[in-house]
Amino acid sequence: MNIKTSLLIIDDEKDFCKVIVKILDQEPYEVECAFTLVEAEKILIKYSPDFVLLDNNLPDGKGIDFLREHRLLFENSKVVMMTANASDQLRKAALLCNVYEFLEKPFSLAKLMNLLSSVPVEL
Repeated sequence: MNIKTSLLIIDDEKDFCKVIVKILDQEPYEVECAFTLVEAEKILIKYSPDFVLLDNNLPDGKGIDFLREHRLLFENSKVVMMTANASDQLRKAALLCNVYEFLEKPFSLAKLMNLLSSVPVEL
């Protein structure tokens, strides 16, 4: 029986999501994408993925605010905050929200793969 690591990508860049899905679908990952915070909330209510890649700048709000307001939806997930507009203030806010990792875009796929594979997922 193969157990797959579940991953939710919350990012409005559809091409970014497609690339990640294409790469990770060939690995032991089950990947889902949400392009808005509204979509993300619907998915997170249904299940708790092992990892959440959360972009900060989304069409319907800031990822960090969503994380603060909906922390219970993320309690069983390792959250990786992503942004192209990193600031010390955002890094500190992410740290206060107990994000697992903070990635500044663009980042390499190798870095993402290393991050995902370095963490044992609790079964």
